[in-house]
Amino acid sequence: MVYRIVLFVHVLAAFLYLLAHGASIAVALRVRRETSAERVRTLLDLSRSTVPVANVMLLAVVVCGVALGFLGHWWSARWIWLSIAILVLMFVAMARVVAPHFQRIRNAVGLVLVGRTWQRTGPESSPAELARALDSGSPAVVTGWVLAGWAAVLWMMLFKPF
Repeated sequence: MVYRIVLFVHVLAAFLYLLAHGASIAVALRVRRETSAERVRTLLDLSRSTVPVANVMLLAVVVCGVALGFLGHWWSARWIWLSIAILVLMFVAMARVVAPHFQRIRNAVGLVLVGRTWQRTGPESSPAELARALDSGSPAVVTGWVLAGWAAVLWMMLFKPF
């Protein structure tokens, strides 16, 4: 019974993580069509506002996943290690590809990190520089790879192929 409860919390937390993080994905896909620095700042603020909830849910996913590994005696199975590797690769990709893209956009609209909040204290770039910053990433490609990674993890979790 404990295993099923932890599994339920694990899946629910993963669902809520993806739901909360979906705002960031929507912003990444939408912001490329903006030309107004003010609208870009608003979209970035929306994206950033969901990060704390997403982080808490991600922590719950990881904690429950580790607990399930012990409760189900899965640590000798290869699928759990491959799932962990895929998740780590996704987080590295986010840190190396997506975070710098958003940083370039924030810089272009004059946002500077002060303490733990983004504030409009920096110089605003020209419309051409803003357009270059917005075009500098490929959110659709990254989103596709991340969705494929989550699908692979889900498949392994459900079917435990090896």
